[in-house]
Amino acid sequence: DDSSSSVAVKLNLRLTKNKKAKQGHMSASFYGHYTTTTIQETVGNNEGYSRYLDNHIGIDISNVRSLDENAQILQSNNYAFHSGGGLETASDGSGNNDDIGNVGRRKAMGGMESHDKYAGSNWARGKSGVNFEFRGSYNGSFFNTSDIVQLDYCSPSGFSKKGVSDVTYCPEPAAAESKL
Repeated sequence: DDSSSSVAVKLNLRLTKNKKAKQGHMSASFYGHYTTTTIQETVGNNEGYSRYLDNHIGIDISNVRSLDENAQILQSNNYAFHSGGGLETASDGSGNNDDIGNVGRRKAMGGMESHDKYAGSNWARGKSGVNFEFRGSYNGSFFNTSDIVQLDYCSPSGFSKKGVSDVTYCPEPAAAESKL
């Protein structure tokens, strides 16, 4: 936000320009405004989820600050966000057995997944249609760690049920209804 209290983070991006791409009847500025407004209205402060958050840049903040501190900053600056993760889970909330047979990925994620820590992500609204996923660990200063659940794309709110360890797929409607 360019304030004196901001922590600068260097970020390298590679962008592509396609001279053959055609402009439709909606402009890029319309898309940016529409997605930003939609996310702010539907997500709020960890109250819902929008698929537009999936258009994001991922940043590992585990060596900078906790997800709790990140959420406090997002909230105080009025940036909508959704948080998901859990105990010994992948940072995207995709499972709770990632330490078994997956040493390479675990090492690549650095300090995010050490034993007995809650890890996850804060998906946050950005600007102009580009959003952010902040990956790291929770420390309990903002979130109640016992309430942290994985991201569930099938749930209207984006929150999975407690104790569900695999939310990486959406069951067929008939299969989901038969289990009720």
